[in-house]
Amino acid sequence: MTLGLSRPSAVENEARLDALAASGLLDTLPERGFDDIVHLARRLCAAPVALVSLVDRERQWFKARAGFPPCETDLDRSVCKFVLAETDILQIPDLTRDPRTRDNPLVTGAPHLRFYAGAPLRTPEGHALGSLCVIDHAPRPGGLTIAQADDLRTLARQVMDQLLLRRALAERNRADRQREVVARTLEEVAAAGGDLDASLRAALAGAMRAVPAAEAGAVEILDGDSLVYRSVTDGLAAHLGRRLPLDGSLAGACLRADRPLLVPDARRDARAKLGIIESLRLRSCVMVPVRRGGIPIGVLKLQASRPGAFSEEDLRVAEILAGTVAAGLAEAGEETALRAVKREERRYSAVFDSAIDHAIVVMDREGRITEWNEGATRILGWTPDEVRGGPADLFFTPEDREAGIPAREMEEALRTGSGNDERWHLRQDGTRFFASGEMMVLREEDGRMIGFLKILRDRTERHEAGQRLEASRQRYRLAARATKDAIWDWDLATDHVLWNEALQDAYWHAPDRVEPTGDWLIAHIHPDDRARVTQRIRAVIDGRGTAWSDEYRFLRADGSYAEVLDRGSVIRDAEGRAVRMIGAMLDLTERKRGQQALQASEASLRAVLDTVPVGILFAEAPSGRIIGGNRRLEEIFRHPVLPSPDTDSYGEWVAFHEDGRRVAPHEYPLSRIIRDGAEHAALECHYQRGDGTRVWVEIVGVPMRDANGGLSGGVVAVADVDARRKAEAHQELLNHELSHRMKNLLAMVQAIAASTLRGATDIDAAREVLGSRLVALGKAHDMLLGGAAESAPLSAVVREGVGVQEASGDRVSFHGPEVDIGGKAALSLALTLHELTTNAVKYGALSIPGGRVSLTASLVEAEAGPALRLAWTESGGPPVVAPSRKGFGSRLIERGLTAQVGARLSLDYPREGAICVIEAPLANFQSVA
Repeated sequence: MTLGLSRPSAVENEARLDALAASGLLDTLPERGFDDIVHLARRLCAAPVALVSLVDRERQWFKARAGFPPCETDLDRSVCKFVLAETDILQIPDLTRDPRTRDNPLVTGAPHLRFYAGAPLRTPEGHALGSLCVIDHAPRPGGLTIAQADDLRTLARQVMDQLLLRRALAERNRADRQREVVARTLEEVAAAGGDLDASLRAALAGAMRAVPAAEAGAVEILDGDSLVYRSVTDGLAAHLGRRLPLDGSLAGACLRADRPLLVPDARRDARAKLGIIESLRLRSCVMVPVRRGGIPIGVLKLQASRPGAFSEEDLRVAEILAGTVAAGLAEAGEETALRAVKREERRYSAVFDSAIDHAIVVMDREGRITEWNEGATRILGWTPDEVRGGPADLFFTPEDREAGIPAREMEEALRTGSGNDERWHLRQDGTRFFASGEMMVLREEDGRMIGFLKILRDRTERHEAGQRLEASRQRYRLAARATKDAIWDWDLATDHVLWNEALQDAYWHAPDRVEPTGDWLIAHIHPDDRARVTQRIRAVIDGRGTAWSDEYRFLRADGSYAEVLDRGSVIRDAEGRAVRMIGAMLDLTERKRGQQALQASEASLRAVLDTVPVGILFAEAPSGRIIGGNRRLEEIFRHPVLPSPDTDSYGEWVAFHEDGRRVAPHEYPLSRIIRDGAEHAALECHYQRGDGTRVWVEIVGVPMRDANGGLSGGVVAVADVDARRKAEAHQELLNHELSHRMKNLLAMVQAIAASTLRGATDIDAAREVLGSRLVALGKAHDMLLGGAAESAPLSAVVREGVGVQEASGDRVSFHGPEVDIGGKAALSLALTLHELTTNAVKYGALSIPGGRVSLTASLVEAEAGPALRLAWTESGGPPVVAPSRKGFGSRLIERGLTAQVGARLSLDYPREGAICVIEAPLANFQSVA
């Protein structure tokens, strides 16, 4: 993103810039894989802007962007450049406060950027290419959350994985393309028909196609102590015919050393002259010797204007293409020589002395030399005076003389008129050369034989070239025999198709028994595929293209069909007409069957994993890299499966022990299985989920082993035990509560019994009073246990307190709010109401049929907050007389609630009926402590 104003040193690191250039990402079209990542980053980090930024020497270019329209910016405005030196995420909470960014126009003006976070994009070799960043229009003092930062790191790794996968695919495609270019170039050189310029242009064009990094190229041929630019591409057209000295030039160093050169930066190479490389606009290059007869005679050079443009693979391809240059030279030399021989034969008698390229030897009837031309001297070495009168077998090899070859040639000439041979001969200095020769009989006009004429031509180079060509053809035949591809060669003019032996091995058609036509090939394509394939083949042949490929079903000899991938290259003549098509058919049946089986197996396994009620997580050994998990795991953890690369990275999974300690990476069951070799491992921990909540989980794991029993990985099952833990905790709480209530109940029974017996006049009265009070206490306790054992509605407490006196229950009316009363307060209130009801039945309003009691509850405001007021009012009873003494019942009424809830209680005895008012804070009534 364009924010910073200064330039860190990491920007200028040449190794980093070379790695960026080698990635091949700059100025490429958008790709869905990278676009998906920035959209996901923007969503996970809740940011309006997300970018995949690549930092070049003078600019910053965005491979993918969301929420930011420009596709690149100048480097002087970049903040992503500061990420290059970081080992982890760079966060700037407020861009207006950071000295690197506060004066940036994008901060001070529209679009008013405020927050930045960027994760470095680092290659396996450690070179930072740029960053994956998110940007906000509002400051974030706290930066990204832990989860957001982890997500940004994970997505940055995904960007690099996409880049490495893209590079691997590009390298594979490049190798395939280079192989096709080499084959095509060999065919174009052969099609040049001996034209040297055409052959060199074809070889050079093929080299440029095979090495896309090359911007220009040249074939330099040795001439004395210089190298001459014999053929060049358009980029070096001005230098055609230029001479460069062997000394002080890279090409000269390549030729003298007779070995290929890969020059990453010519400016740093001591063998290069700065003036020469600058005039050629050469910064990096590959150079390969061109050999003829094993001797270097020139150099094939491919160059670029930027450093580090070429790889070792480019050098290897250039070596192969250098062979096509040599082949073009040999072909041109052979054609020139052949034409010369024909001219010499037609003018034989007129040019005997001037035919210096041919050795012409005239012999008498006995085979002694009588004439010896200048060409014979040049080729064989002897002068005419040295050989005249001697036998003609002196230039035959010892083994041929011993075999009687010279005499046999003369006999053949006498019998048939001429004798032709091609064999090795000797020069005067003892060296051997390969020559084609013809022995003819010399006759007088009357037909009488007067001697022999021997013509020799030095064909050493042609012979060696033929041997190399035959070796090349033999290698082709061996390759065609070794490959599993069915290779076909289709002559479009004659409709003749030649197949290799793989047609029988793969599809059971014997090549010598099939109809060798294009119609036979088309007829064996599945009817459902035939029209499509035929149309595409014709489109390439009739158009300008040269490459074709398609997948279809091909009929085997047994009537079944094979899934095949067929690839072909069209060869065109000088007018651009398609004259030949060569292709290779690869059987994909087993591969597709395996892919389908694998996909079905994976789908089945995924379906099973997604239906089990526990989370499943897999890791490979020995690294511990997480390789997958099921849907239930993500439901439990509420975040995607974290792709931890090794066991040391398990700290990304955040969990805590019961004592609050964070679970260390080595404590997780997968780590104990993979690192420690445990056969079984388990852990119960409090896991922090993606949404910030925590859940108790149980993790149980076992090892995975291969067919040989070796450890291949580990698998764990993750169960959500949060509900079980909560149930256990609740049960423990209930047990404590029950124990506490029993103690309180026994203490209350003890107090009621002591007070009742202390104030009783006789044992029967004590038994009756004590019994009714314990019954009231028991019903109040039953009321509590019927609910949550911690509280009860006020109406229920009133019902149970008054209801002990069953006959009087319908004459006591209750009105008031429906509030809950805590356990202790409920017991005390029930006993208080029981005592009030008992006194009313014995002495007050309920002692006669017409008497009634009104119990009213209300919520009133007090200084300490809401208070609950209860008013007991008796009416219609006998005249009331205040008691002369206070019994246990009166003391229970006055002290019970006072002690439990801090109540203020008043008891009045007007003549119309007794009145009791109880008031206490509502919070005290509702307390369960």
